[in-house]
Amino acid sequence: MRLPPLCAMTISMAALCWTDAHAQRQMERLDRGLVAINQGKDDGVFLSWRLLGTEPRELGFNVYRQIQGSEPVKLNDRPLTAGTNFSDHHPDFDKPTLYFVRPVEKGIEGKSCKPFMPVKHNFVARVLFLFLHKLLNHSCNTITPYHRFFKIPA
Repeated sequence: MRLPPLCAMTISMAALCWTDAHAQRQMERLDRGLVAINQGKDDGVFLSWRLLGTEPRELGFNVYRQIQGSEPVKLNDRPLTAGTNFSDHHPDFDKPTLYFVRPVEKGIEGKSCKPFMPVKHNFVARVLFLFLHKLLNHSCNTITPYHRFFKIPA
């Protein structure tokens, strides 16, 4: 039995499309994407970054803090391999501070990512608090639960 030409051409095109669609993987050019969030004096600074799609899952990271006018200090004892986040419980909020991470593969430390400087006060929480204050048009006492939740410094 012979297939009609249109049917044969459709099957051939479908086969070509199928192989092309699965042969290539489209990826974005992303950097490490480090962010550092000031959680207040009691909770310190929370850091989070990306594990890139081309990197092995067992890749480790060293986390560094550099206070203005001093050398960078490594904050972890051994490379972090259980995730891509870290909490610095002893930050210095009095001076500008930069954080950066370096990947570690097979004991060799790689290139530093773009450094990130957390703001002294949590700007997003302040904006949200002011927005709620204006929206509700009430005194601060009526939105105390939001104020406590976001730990907005005075």
